[in-house]
Amino acid sequence: MARQESEFIKRIEDFARYIGPEYITADNNPRSLCIIAADCLDAESGKHAMAHVLLGNNRVGRCALRSMMEDNDVFAAQIHELFDDDGENRTVEDLDEEIGSKQKRLTVSVWVTVGIGMWAAVIIAMLIAGVANWITTVSNLLLMAWTAWLVIRDILSLRRSLGRLRQQRKRAAGRQKMMNRVSQFADFLRQMRAQIEEDAGDDDDEI
Repeated sequence: MARQESEFIKRIEDFARYIGPEYITADNNPRSLCIIAADCLDAESGKHAMAHVLLGNNRVGRCALRSMMEDNDVFAAQIHELFDDDGENRTVEDLDEEIGSKQKRLTVSVWVTVGIGMWAAVIIAMLIAGVANWITTVSNLLLMAWTAWLVIRDILSLRRSLGRLRQQRKRAAGRQKMMNRVSQFADFLRQMRAQIEEDAGDDDDEI
């Protein structure tokens, strides 16, 4: 729907559909086309229309991206900022701490939602029993519905955030495991070198 609202994005997609078969896939020479476009439709709500196009030979495309990062400082800086925003520079321990904190918030929010639902049932039961009147009941239910909507929105946001954090932790754990192996291999090489030097010293002493 967002794409349909942006004439800019529609023109880019039309261009990609035209140029792909005409100049890239139909040609024997390896070619590549990469387009990343965004149209901010509503800055206040963060609503964007996006177009991501990657056509042609992957190797040629990687060469083009590498060349762009080398020649365009602004593009390279954006890539590094994206890695920082994505948690690429964070440790497993930091991510575990944030995941635990958000998980606790999620649990509390879920229980709050359950409590709101139970209290709404009590209010309805009081109305049926004749203890409460319609005006009070409807007012309380509207207030509780508004509160429940806010809590549910927070729950959905926390779940999305936890999903991103768990992906970041998975990548961080892989990096940490790889670095540990590299460190162990470097230690092994240092020990081997020390042992060789020690053996060479013993042979010199014997001579």
